[in-house]
Amino acid sequence: MSYGEFALVIFLPTVDKLGILLRTLASVEAFMQRLYFNSEVAVRYCLAATGPTKRRKSSRR
Repeated sequence: MSYGEFALVIFLPTVDKLGILLRTLASVEAFMQRLYFNSEVAVRYCLAATGPTKRRKSSRR
């Protein structure tokens, strides 16, 4: 077994795992962004529904 073959045996599974990890991280990040966006929209909607507009604008800064 040459050094190149050894490097391939070590390197390829690592690259594969890295790809899986990156894909998982990307999907988690997208999910978190969607969750944050939805909660932000919900909070804004609740504020618009409950409080007067003037108070909302002044508290926003």
